[in-house]
Amino acid sequence: MYWAEYLTDILNQDKSLDNIKVNMEGMSVDLPDIIKASVFMVEKMISHQGQNNIFVFPDDNQAPFLFMLSKVIHNVISGNVENQYSPEQFEAGQLLKIGNCITQFLGIGDNPMYPGTSMIYLKFSDLDRYGCPLDMAPYFQITDTKKRLSKKASYDKEKKKINVAASEGKKTINDLKALLTHIGESVCYVSTVADSERKAEELKIDGEQLFQYLLVAKADYEGELHFYKGKYVGTPALIFSSQLSYVNEVISRGTKVQSVIINLNELDINTQLDDLDYLMKKKIPILCVVDTIKSMELEELKNRGFNIWRWDAESIVDRVCGSSGTFLDKKISTCISSSVEYHRLTAPSISEAFLRLYKYNRKIEEENPRMNKIFSSLIHLAYLSVRSICDITESEHSRAVDLLDDCANSLEIEKSFIDPQMYMDFEKTINSYYELLDGAVTFPKTEEIYKLLIEKRFPQFYIICSNQDNTERVKRYWEDRLVKSGYRPTIYVVYPKEFIGLKNVYGDIAILSGWFSATVVKQIIYSYKVKDIHVFTYECEEVWRRAHTKAWKNGLNNESNRSIVKKSFSDKIEKAFENAEIIEILDSNESEALKQQDDFDLLVQESRYRQYTIRGNYDENQVVQAKPVGFVGGEFALFTEGHKILCVTKIINQTGKQIEKKDVESLEIGDFIVVREADKDIIREVADRILDANGKADYRDTAALWKEALRIEEAFSSLDSIYNRLIEAGCTRNYQTVKNWIQSDDQIIPQDPGDLKYIAEVTGDSVLMEKMDEVVEAGRFIMTAHIKSGRILSERLSECIATKLINDKSIDPFNIWEPIEMELDDVGAVKVLKIIDIGQEYITVDASNSNKIMDEEKENILWQE
Repeated sequence: MYWAEYLTDILNQDKSLDNIKVNMEGMSVDLPDIIKASVFMVEKMISHQGQNNIFVFPDDNQAPFLFMLSKVIHNVISGNVENQYSPEQFEAGQLLKIGNCITQFLGIGDNPMYPGTSMIYLKFSDLDRYGCPLDMAPYFQITDTKKRLSKKASYDKEKKKINVAASEGKKTINDLKALLTHIGESVCYVSTVADSERKAEELKIDGEQLFQYLLVAKADYEGELHFYKGKYVGTPALIFSSQLSYVNEVISRGTKVQSVIINLNELDINTQLDDLDYLMKKKIPILCVVDTIKSMELEELKNRGFNIWRWDAESIVDRVCGSSGTFLDKKISTCISSSVEYHRLTAPSISEAFLRLYKYNRKIEEENPRMNKIFSSLIHLAYLSVRSICDITESEHSRAVDLLDDCANSLEIEKSFIDPQMYMDFEKTINSYYELLDGAVTFPKTEEIYKLLIEKRFPQFYIICSNQDNTERVKRYWEDRLVKSGYRPTIYVVYPKEFIGLKNVYGDIAILSGWFSATVVKQIIYSYKVKDIHVFTYECEEVWRRAHTKAWKNGLNNESNRSIVKKSFSDKIEKAFENAEIIEILDSNESEALKQQDDFDLLVQESRYRQYTIRGNYDENQVVQAKPVGFVGGEFALFTEGHKILCVTKIINQTGKQIEKKDVESLEIGDFIVVREADKDIIREVADRILDANGKADYRDTAALWKEALRIEEAFSSLDSIYNRLIEAGCTRNYQTVKNWIQSDDQIIPQDPGDLKYIAEVTGDSVLMEKMDEVVEAGRFIMTAHIKSGRILSERLSECIATKLINDKSIDPFNIWEPIEMELDDVGAVKVLKIIDIGQEYITVDASNSNKIMDEEKENILWQE
C-alpha cells in the first residue's frame, strides 16, 4: 500500500465528517479532505504514540480554526465526548428550547392509552399540556431565556425542519444540533480570542452560524466561563481561551476537558511553558496547530516529546488537494509546486565595500558624532548599491557624489583622532564608491533580472524591492525597459512587508531584489503566496543566505512523518517519506552568521538614528521609548507609543474626506501625515479658537484639574501606588488606562466621568472634589470643539489638496519625494509628509527629541501635530 492509498482508505472508512458544508469566503464548500484526514490521523497518533501532538499546515489562517472545529464535531458525532442527554433528568417547570421554539417541561409519564409507552409532556403558550412519545420526541436544549413560551405551531415547524433535514441526508448536522447542551466534556481552543470570535461569527455550518450547532464559551483569567449566543445552559463543547493558564483554571473549577488545541500561530508558547508543563501533568490530550514558518521554532515542544506531523510537498497527495478555490486550497497547491531559485551574482567592489563597513557596525557606537555620520552616509550608499535594481538617475548620481565629498572631507578632519585601520577602511570604501560612480553605473542585479525576464517572459510578476526604493519609479523603469524589447507584462512592485500582507495575489512569480533578512525572506517563501521565487544576491549577502536556508532545511526536516506512519498508521505503507532530507551541520562561519544582524534595513535605520539613542546610565524621567519614522525630504520623527498623529492618506489618495488619528503602530509606509511649523497641536489650536468664540476660553484649565491632580500626585508617589489606591477606592480601570490618564495629553476627561470621584479621593484634591460637575461639563464641551476642529481641518485640507489635484496636478500620491507645503485658512502654513520608512523596534531616546519632526542637517524644524 502506498501513502496516497492509505489516505484514501481512512477518508473512505470514516464518514462522520462527510456532507458537512462550511461557508468560507462567500462559498459553500465541503470540509477540506486534508482537514478531515488530519482529524482521523490524530486519533490514531494519540492511541499509538501519546497524547501530545503537533500538526503543521502550509496555511496559518483557515487551517487552525477548521482543524479545531472539525475535531470538535468529530468528538461529538463519534461519541469521543460524553453524551449527557437524559429527558428523565429535566426538572418540572424547566424551560426547553428547540430551534426558535420555547416550551416548558411538565414531566415524563406513561401514556394511558398505550401502557408502557413513555411520554414527554410540554406546555406552550396556547396549549397547557401536550404529550409526545419519548422515543419520537426531538432533542430539547436547556435554556435560561426570558422569552415567553411559543405557540404549539412553532414546535411543529421546528420538528418538521428536523425531519426534512434528516430526509436530505443531514443526520450528522441534526445530531450535532441535538446534543448542543448535552455534552459532558469540552475542547479548549487556545488562540487570540478576538480572532476566534471573528472566525466563529464569519464561518457558517450548512448556512447557519456555528453557535447554532455548538455551545461555545470564553474563559477568563479565573477560569470562569462566559457563554456566547443562545441563553443555553450546559457544558460548552468549545471553550475559547487566550492563555494556557486560563485553561488550567477552567479545569481546576471542575469543567471536564476532553482535549486542548493550541494555535501556535497566535500563541508564543515559549512564554507559557510553565503552564504547559502543569497542563501536561493532567494527562489531557494536547494538540498544537502551526504553519510552516513557525514550525521551525518547536524545540521546546520537541524536548517535551511532542510528535510532529508535517503536511508538506511530500506528504500532500492529490487525494487531499482541494479545488474549491479557498485560500487554504491555494496555499496547499502552491506548497506542493513551489520552487525557489537563488541567483548568486559577482560584484566584488560592491560586496567588499559593504563588508568593510559592516565590521564597524558596533564599534562605531564608541566613536564621535561626526564618525557616526560618516558611517551612516556610507552605509546608506552601501544599501543603495547592494539593493538597487534600476539604473541611477543624474540627480541621484549627483547627490551620491556630494555625499562622498562630505564623507571624505569629514574623514580627513577625524584622521588624527581615530584608529589608523578604521581610517584606511573608510578611505578605501569612499574610493570604491567614487570608482563605482565614475561613468555610467550599471548594477549586476539589474542586468541579471533583465536577462531572466526576457528569457522567461512571465505574463505577470511581482518585484519585491527594498524599503528605500520608490515602488512607482521601479515599476516605470521596468515597464519602459521591457517594452523596448516588445515585452509588456503586468508588473506589481511592492515592499517586503506589503507582499507578506497581501491577501489576494495575482500571478505565480516573485522577484526579490536582495536578501532582506532571514525573517522577511522566510515569510515570503513559506507563506506560499506564489509558486516560483527568484532571489538575487551578491557575495556579501550570500553568507547569510547559505546559513539561514540550511537552518530552515533542518528545521523543516520531515523525518518524524516516517516514524509516525510506521508507529501509528501502518508499517505496510511502502516508500513512505524515504526522501526525508538529511540534517546538515552548519560550519563555524555559518553558525556565526546566524547570530549576526542580517537585516540591512534595520542596519541603515540604526546607523541613521544612533546619535539620538540613549545608552548606559540615564535618568528614567528624561527618556522615552520611541519608534523612528522617516519621511520624504530627509526628515524623520521619533514617535512614542500612544502619541496621536494626524494622517491624511485617504484625502491625498481621494478615497475619503476625513483626517484620521493614528498611533505609530498603526502607521504604514506610504501614509501621509500633516504637521505644522509651530510648537502647537493644530487641532487644539483651532479648538481653542472655538472655545474663545463661545466665551469658554477658561474651560481648558477647568477640564485639566483632574489631570493636574494626578500629575502632582505622581511627583510624590509611583504610578503603581496611584493605580493600586485607585483600585482600592473602587475604580475598575486597568493599569494602561491610568498610565494614559497621567502621561497622555490627548485624553481630555476620563471616558467614565464617575472616575473623577476616585481620582479626587486618592489625590486628596478638594478643589477637584467640589468642581467635578464643572470638569465634566468643560471636558465634554472641549471634546465637541475638538471634533468640530478636526472637521474644519479635514475640510480645509480636502479643499486645498483637491485644488492642487485639479488645477495644477502638483500632487501625485505615488511620486511624492519632497514635503507638500500649503496654506490653510484658519490654520496657517502646514506640511504634508509621506512616510517612506518605519523602524522595526522602539529605541530609548531623550524625551525632548520625541514626537517632533527633525532633520539631520537642520536640527529640529517641525513639531508633530
